[in-house]
Amino acid sequence: MKEIKPEGVVIPLVSPFTENGKIDEKGSINLVQHIIDNGCHPFVLGTTGESLSIPMKEKLVYLRAAAKANAGRKILYVGISGMCMEETVLLGKAFADEGAEILVAHLPSYYPLPHDYMLRYFIELADALPRPLMLYNIKATTHMSIPVDVIKELSKHDNIIGLKDSEQDLKRLDILAAFAAGTEGFYYHLGWAPQSIYALKAGADAIVPSTGNAFPKLYHELYLAVKEGDFEKAETYQLLTDELSVAHQKDKLLSQTLPGLKVMLQDLGICESHCISPCYPLGEQENKNIISRMRQIMERIP
Repeated sequence: MKEIKPEGVVIPLVSPFTENGKIDEKGSINLVQHIIDNGCHPFVLGTTGESLSIPMKEKLVYLRAAAKANAGRKILYVGISGMCMEETVLLGKAFADEGAEILVAHLPSYYPLPHDYMLRYFIELADALPRPLMLYNIKATTHMSIPVDVIKELSKHDNIIGLKDSEQDLKRLDILAAFAAGTEGFYYHLGWAPQSIYALKAGADAIVPSTGNAFPKLYHELYLAVKEGDFEKAETYQLLTDELSVAHQKDKLLSQTLPGLKVMLQDLGICESHCISPCYPLGEQENKNIISRMRQIMERIP
C-alpha cells in the first residue's frame, strides 16, 4: 500500500470555527486553498487543529470541506488519534471514505504504556485501516516517547508509511532521519519548526510547521532553498519563520498558542479566531501585541 511519496511541507491546520463552536466551512476552504496555493500539503485534525475537542459530526464537516478545496491536488493528511481503538478505526474508515490519503495517529495518552504495548497498539491499528498510517510521536501531549527501536520495527509493516516526530531531540532526529532515508517506503516528517533546515539537511522528507497556517509560502521557499543547496536563502526564511512563531508562542502553553495563531489568520483575512473548549481567547491587548509583531516582521519578507 506504500505508493504515496509524502515529501515537502505539510501544514498541521488549525480548525476554523464559527462563534457558536461549529466548523466554519468557508474559513476551512479558505485555509486549505491558502495552503495549497503556496505549495504545501494540508494536515487536518491534528494537534494544532484541536482535534480531540471536536465532535465526530463536525470533524466530518471539516474533512469534507478540506477534501473539496484540495480536489486531489496535494496529499491530504487526516488525524485519527483517540483513546478508544474501535473509535479510532471507525474514524480512519470514515475519513478514508471522505478523501483522506494518509491517516495520522499518536499513542492513546491516559495509560503509560510499555514499549511492547506501543508496538502492539500501532500494529493492531495499521492492520485495521484502509489507508496508510503515519505514526505521530508527540511527547508534549501523550507524555510518552515512541522509542527508536519500536519505530524501526513498525516501519516493516506494509501499511505504516512513516513518522511525524515532534519530540525536540537532535540526536533522535539524526538517527530517525538517517533511518528513513535508508528505508524504502518509510518517510520522516519533523514537527519542530526551528530545526527545519537542520532536519532537511539530515535527510528528513518533510517539515510540519504550525506557523505555516499563516505563512506557508515562507516554509515552502525554505524547503526549496535547502533542496537547491542555497543555504543562505534558506537561513533567511528560517529566521523569519522563527520570529513569526515567537510572535504567537513566546511564554505560552500549547493551549494558548493556538488562539494566538488564529488571531494571525484572522488579521490576514483567512478565517476567524474562534477556538473551542478547553482553548479560550487571549486578552485583547495580547491579541494586539501578536498582530503588531506579525506586521512588523512581514515588512521584512522578501
